[in-house]
Amino acid sequence: MTKPLTPLVPVGVDSVNVLKRVQKAVKEVITPSWVTRPPPEVGFSRAGTLKADHWRVLFSVHLPLALISLWGTGSPIAGTDATRMSSVLQTSMHLTCASIVMCRNNLSANRLDLFRRSLVAHIEGLKQDFPGFMLPSHHLAFHIHDFMKSHANVREWWNFSFENLIGKLQRIPTNHKIGE
Repeated sequence: MTKPLTPLVPVGVDSVNVLKRVQKAVKEVITPSWVTRPPPEVGFSRAGTLKADHWRVLFSVHLPLALISLWGTGSPIAGTDATRMSSVLQTSMHLTCASIVMCRNNLSANRLDLFRRSLVAHIEGLKQDFPGFMLPSHHLAFHIHDFMKSHANVREWWNFSFENLIGKLQRIPTNHKIGE
């Protein structure tokens, strides 16, 4: 890209309330011990850098529960903007479905198709809910489908193992002098 992106148009999402609800979900939702729990202060710098597995769990567990409780019709703790945000909730759930499918251990042709349909529905929802909010990464996301067809599921080729190695290297005590 040679020119800067045009500034994004402000949207009517109460992001402070959404973040509070996500943090509440991270603190209160009980998950199996093998599920990596993201830091409860997610969204703040004190939470540190999220690892790939934190992002995966956020998008597959905590964010859907938080958004459904906030914007789902019939939720006893729904926000005052739940009706207006129902389309945004659907758009978010399409992204959740796509992220869950791409992390599955086994990818059949049906699952690949479900990933692509979920991604298309998510992008179409973004166009409807947030006009003008199209980024190059939205186009690039469709190439994940191509990689999944060629190289199996995302967990086979994502950078989690390298992230793990970098973390181990960062924890090695050094004096910052090579050879000593």
